[in-house]
Amino acid sequence: MPQREDDYYEWGVNNPITSWAAPTYILRPEVDLIVSEEVGHDFICQHQCQVTIMPDGEMWLRPYRWNLHRCESVSR
Repeated sequence: MPQREDDYYEWGVNNPITSWAAPTYILRPEVDLIVSEEVGHDFICQHQCQVTIMPDGEMWLRPYRWNLHRCESVSR
């Protein structure tokens, strides 16, 4: 598994999902700045996921560096 956030993309490219048998439910923000519409749509269609769109939602998963910066700015 990757040790740094920069390694996650490379790991994902080198280890694509080939089979996804578990029922999957996705809560997707209305505006997703991390996962493109095309990539999200392809994954959802390929793996028959159920999707709920969160109106006015925003992706809450952030890179480690973003979280660190945010915590530092709040603690000042």
